[in-house]
Amino acid sequence: MSLIEVEDLAVAVGGRTMLAGVSLTLAPGERLALVGPSGSGKSMFAAAIAGLLPARAVRVGGTIRFAGQTLAAPPDWQPLRGRRIGMVFQEPRRSLNPLLSIRDQVADVVARHQPLRPKQVAAQVAGLLEDVRFPPVLADALPHELSGGLCQRAAVAAALAGDPALLIADEATTDLDTPTQAGILDLIDSAARARGMAVLLITHDIAVVAGRSDRVAALDAGRIVETGATRAMLDAPGSALMRGLVAAAR
Repeated sequence: MSLIEVEDLAVAVGGRTMLAGVSLTLAPGERLALVGPSGSGKSMFAAAIAGLLPARAVRVGGTIRFAGQTLAAPPDWQPLRGRRIGMVFQEPRRSLNPLLSIRDQVADVVARHQPLRPKQVAAQVAGLLEDVRFPPVLADALPHELSGGLCQRAAVAAALAGDPALLIADEATTDLDTPTQAGILDLIDSAARARGMAVLLITHDIAVVAGRSDRVAALDAGRIVETGATRAMLDAPGSALMRGLVAAAR
């Protein structure tokens, strides 16, 4: 059984089509990169999968299933989001509470999804922060006291706190410098391999998908134009979009 099954998904905003007949599957433990230029609908697809479509967006067609369960109305996502489905966004400070320390924020997510005693929560938080290589001496810092890279590490720890089956990384490293970007992507990949977790890696930068994805889907103007194994797509891209992305990365 596929973990995620999307069939003919169509989303519109103000009468403008953002996604048109998008169909994709994601197997348990699979790493899928969704690539495409800005405005192609990548983030809208991620929002639809997570049940986080903006207020003006309307799902006008299609089916989304998670582990065989059809997701149609907002309540369907309630028991999944933050637990079975984790998300890491482009701007980590927007997903972090500015008034809570990193330790307290990760602890809040752990306690919300698991019936643990305070000492058990503290131990789990320490383990999560260690997994994402977050310095223990900064665990009591507030988000505004940290660099963007450290905030993103904290956001990844929070996203992993519910032990999700799927992690959606939506342009999670776009605002970071190249070495920091590579570090964040590598720790997400390490977490996926260690946990058997599926990853939906959304990016406009084809250079980041090599070695970090099993399969690539290319999205252009709200439509999937090509899918295939990552190595094959990079070595012999079939669509004009993929050829352009590969050429730009060289």
